[in-house]
Order: sequence, then C-alpha cells, then structure tokens
Amino acid sequence: MFGLFKKLLNQIERLINYLENTNCPFSYTILTFIFFLTVKGFLELFVYYHLLGSCILLPTYKNDYLWFPTLALSLILIACVATRDSVMKVAKVILPSFCLIVIAPLVDLFLASIGKVTVPTYFFPGMYKNLLFLFLTFGGPLTKFGMTIRLRIELILALFGAFFYFYIKNRNALRSIFFAFLFYVIVFFLMATPLVVEHIIALLKVSFKIERDPFRTYYLLLLITIMIVPLLYLADKKVFKLILMNLRLSRLMHYESMFFLGVVLSLSAPLTSPEMSGNMFIFTENTLACLIFSPIVIIFCFVYAVIINDIEDLGIDLVSNKDRPLSRGNISLVAYRKLAWFFFFAAVVYSLIVNPMLCFFALLMMGIYFLYSAPPLRFKRIPVFSKLAISLNSVNLVVLGLMVFKRMINPNPEVVILFILFTMAANFIDLKDYEGDKAGGIKTLPTLLGLKKAKLYIGVFFLLNYLMIMKFVKEWYFVLIFAFIGLLQFYLINRNKYEEKYVMYLYIMTVLLFFICLIPLPVH
Repeated sequence: MFGLFKKLLNQIERLINYLENTNCPFSYTILTFIFFLTVKGFLELFVYYHLLGSCILLPTYKNDYLWFPTLALSLILIACVATRDSVMKVAKVILPSFCLIVIAPLVDLFLASIGKVTVPTYFFPGMYKNLLFLFLTFGGPLTKFGMTIRLRIELILALFGAFFYFYIKNRNALRSIFFAFLFYVIVFFLMATPLVVEHIIALLKVSFKIERDPFRTYYLLLLITIMIVPLLYLADKKVFKLILMNLRLSRLMHYESMFFLGVVLSLSAPLTSPEMSGNMFIFTENTLACLIFSPIVIIFCFVYAVIINDIEDLGIDLVSNKDRPLSRGNISLVAYRKLAWFFFFAAVVYSLIVNPMLCFFALLMMGIYFLYSAPPLRFKRIPVFSKLAISLNSVNLVVLGLMVFKRMINPNPEVVILFILFTMAANFIDLKDYEGDKAGGIKTLPTLLGLKKAKLYIGVFFLLNYLMIMKFVKEWYFVLIFAFIGLLQFYLINRNKYEEKYVMYLYIMTVLLFFICLIPLPVH
C-alpha cells in the first residue's frame, strides 16, 4: 500500500515539475483554464437539456467564469503562503489542474441516464438551517438541489489534489492537511454565503431581499477583487509599488469625488424615466453593486490614463518629472505598455460584468484621456482647450453617479458657466510642468503667457469658481467659508514657492464641504 502511494506521489511530482518548468507564455496557462471552463459549459448544455428539456439555465453559465476563478485565486493564494513559491510558478500548476471540472457534467449525464435528477446550487435561504451540520457532512444529505454528487466529487478531487501538492512541496503531512482543510473552509464559506448574509441582515433588521443570480455575481466579483490585490503584490512587488507611488492620489481623489458628487446630487435630482412615479430611490443589489464597483473601475481607468500619459510625455518628464517610473528607468517601455493594456481590459471586463452602463462610462473616461494624451490628435498640445479632458471626465463621472439611481440634472446656465470656469482653472496642472513643456515646445497657458501671468489668470478663475459655487448654497456661513477658500486658493497658486499638492488638497476639502451643503437635512 505504501509502495503504491509512493508511486502515485512520484507521478504527481513529475507532473508538477513539468507544469512549473514548461516553457510557454503565462497567457497560455490562463487560456487553458478559461477553455476548460468553456468545455464544461458546453457539456452542461446537454446535461440540462436532458434533465429539463430546455437550455433555460444557459444564462447562469456566466457565473462559472466567476465561481471557478474565485476558487482558483483562493487556492493560489493559499499555495503561495504554504509553499513560498512565486505566484507564476503556483498558477502554472493550479490553473491547468482545473481540467478535472469536466468530469462533473459527465457524472450528471450518467446519473440522469439512471433517473437521478440533480441540480447543483448554493446554500440559499430557505433550503438549509444548520450551517455546522452542513460543514461537518460535506453539504448535508443528498438531495435534488444543493450539494449534489457531482459537487462532492469535484470537492473530493480538489481536496486530495491540494493535499498532494502541499505534501510534495513541504513533505509535512500535518501542514498539508491543514492547508487542504483551509481550502475546504473557503469553498464552504463561498457556498454558504447567502445563508450567512441572511443571518446578518436579520440581526441588523434590514429589509433587503437577496436575489440569487445578481448576488452571486457581485459577491464573487468582490472576492476576486479582494484576492487579486495581494496576488499582484506577490507576483511583482517592484511593479506593484511603482504603480502605487505613481498613482497621483490627489487627482484620483478628484475623480472619485466627482462620482460621489453625482450620487449626492441624485438625492434631489428628478428621475430619468417619467413612468417611475414619485421621487423614491429604487435600492437594489444592482444599485449597491454600482456604488461599490464604480470607484474600483474608476481606479482602473485612471491608472490606464496615467500610464498612457507617462509614455507619451517621457521627453517632458525627463526635464520636469524625473521621479516618474519611466524617467527613472525603473520599468521598461514594453512592460509599461503591457500594464496599460492590463488596466484597460480590467476596466472593460470588470464594468461589463457589473453593468453595461458602467462599461460605457469607463470607455468614455479612458477615451477622453487617450485623445488628450496620445497621437495622432494629442489634444494636450492645444492651449486651454486641452483641459476640456479634465472637465469632460468630471462631468462624465458626475453623470455616472446620477445614473446609479436613474437621476439626471438639467444643464442650466449656472452649470454651463461653472463648467467653463472649471476648464480654465484646470490649467493649473501645467504650472509644475512649465520647464519641461517649455523645453519640449508644448503650448500651454504658462508657456504662452509666462509663469507669473498664467498664475494670476488661473488664480482668478479659481476664485470665480468658488463664487459660482456660492450660488448653490443657501446658508450664509457656507458663503463666507467658500469665499475664504477661494482667496486662499488664489494665494496658494500665486505664491513664489508653488506646490500643486496643497492646491489639490484644498480643492478636495472644498468638494467634501460641498457634499455637506447638498445633503438635504430632515425636516421636523
């Protein structure tokens, strides 16, 4: 018996070594994983048609493309901690091992042929009560729905595979059992989450009905987001830190604040659909998903825009922004371009999963910044007009925030004037790049008028912006506060030792204050 175990262990070890050392692009490993999911989905077409006489469950196959990546990422994360191997090395083994999932639909076909109809599902409210019993019995008794035979077979194969992998890596049986058990805990938690959430909602006494398909999609997407961050860090700590250091947090905060400004404005804005009576908010899982995931998509879009701008402004940055990753030579141009594509596709795919509307606004944000930064048009070369990119994207995100609750505002004259003034004031971002733009022949307001005169004009436009904001507030003390902030902003722009970060921080504080002014107080 021991000899058979040793032979099996040797065979598995050879397979692991082969997968770890195979000389192929990592993208092939990812595609192998995706195509096995697709083959599984194709086989299940026949399974469900045989069981139910139709393909009505076909739309639910999209959840496989979230459920199995969630499992894969969790197992990769556990394996990286357990073995201390690199993410790439671990993923090269784990992702192809998901070939085993094609066994499940074949088991279903066999069971259907002998009259055993089963439909695998999560542990949803109303189906189960005792979580501990489900945990200790691998899903409780066999029933038509829930933890079916096929799911148990998949789980057993995954647990044995995890155990052998960990044992081969560390030759410690107890340690291997622990990490395999940890994987089982994660799988069970994923399946039992609707039950857990139901109990939490009951404790909080919140009236919120769980819809199965949207809940599953958004929850898995959130878990993928949480797990992929440490995995990206472990995959390449240097590049991860470079992205964080080059994030330009104050500008990102501006765009995030524009989205939430739209959400706050929606508290008093009219509905977009006349057939929706009243002015009540329709708070659903889709609405909550947009509120949670839109800021994440904005980060993806912003990082893409930053990378494209850095690539096209390399010559200028060598003079005025020597701390940028490309300027310092911390990353190659080829690798930086690949990062841009990664964040572009992340923004598109991520937003498409959440809501096609969000995908449209994400493409609009990236498109505006691409036209601003990149040839052949490269609108940033046109003085003053180039700052429309900032204004348009700000409006874009305000509208996105409004659309979350299906609201919209009319562009009245005050809003149009504020848009124009904001566009002119946005030229302040060129002040710190004055020397580089001048050396590179880039026509900006500072290079055309001279630094001192440009500061004066930009400071005036900032002050006018704050005067316009005062038209939207009612309380006299807020009017005085905004007037003071406008004068302070004028000083920060025109002082001899100009620093952009203080201008941005004061601006972000102003936006937060504006939020407070817009939130309607309850009337007693």
